[in-house]
Order: sequence, then C-alpha cells, then structure tokens
Amino acid sequence: MQRFAELLALRYDMTRTRHAYYRCLRLVHEYFRCDPALLGEDQLRSYILHVKSRKHWKPKTIRQTAAAARLFFVEMLEQEERKVFSQIRTRDHGELPAVLTREEVRQLLAGIRLRRYRIPLKLIYCAGLRLSECLGLTVHDIKGDEGKLWVRGG
Repeated sequence: MQRFAELLALRYDMTRTRHAYYRCLRLVHEYFRCDPALLGEDQLRSYILHVKSRKHWKPKTIRQTAAAARLFFVEMLEQEERKVFSQIRTRDHGELPAVLTREEVRQLLAGIRLRRYRIPLKLIYCAGLRLSECLGLTVHDIKGDEGKLWVRGG
C-alpha cells in the first residue's frame, strides 16, 4: 500500500484523486483482509460484483475502483491486464441533483449571520464555484470594472 501511495503521488497532482484511488484499494484490502497484491482475478471479480449488486455503489464509483485496481495490478505490479477490467460495464443513470428554489437559497443565505461566511457562499452559488476554487480566490482575482472573476485551478 505504501508503494501504491507513492505511485499515486508521482502520477496525480490532485490530492482528492490520490485519496480516492488509495481509498478504493484500501477497501479491497479491508474486504479480503489480505494484501491486495495476492488477489486473483476471480477475487477481484467477486469484489466488483459485491459492490455493484449488494452495496449498490454508483457507476462512477465502480469505474473509479476498477481504474484504481488496474493502476495497482497492471501499472504498479506489472501484471498482465485482467479480463475483468474489460468486462465492467456501468451506465450513469442520468439523475439530476435536487436544486433549491430561489426562495430556499434566499432563506438559506439569510440564515447566515456573519458576513464573512455569507459572502463566500453567495459567490459559490452565483458563480458556480467549487469550494476549493472559492478558497483560492484573492482580492486581485476580482476584475469588477470588467465584470470578471479569475478562477485558478478550476
């Protein structure tokens, strides 16, 4: 697992990606209670079926788990490509997230008393920013006369 963490650090710049891939393999480790490097293709197939049919994981999570396993077995351990990776088929369900009405957003923001919390949340909502994008903003990123906002790493 240490070597896998090092490979992730070399391969991916985004911390969230590294953590997500590591978590995927850690869950495999916890499920089988053994070193993932010792697992055969049938065990990996049974794990994917388990998370798909019994745990009801979302398609994106299943694909991410397969990608992490492929990186671990094929890239790091230099094993040959396993058939299970080409057999995994998942489709996104196309469910749209629940969206708050304008009145609900107004009530939510009105409930935040401190301006230092309310202003960033308004900016996140109005500009469609991720939290990390909002936290990375500086005063110099605001181009008020042009009506623009410079977002880094978005």
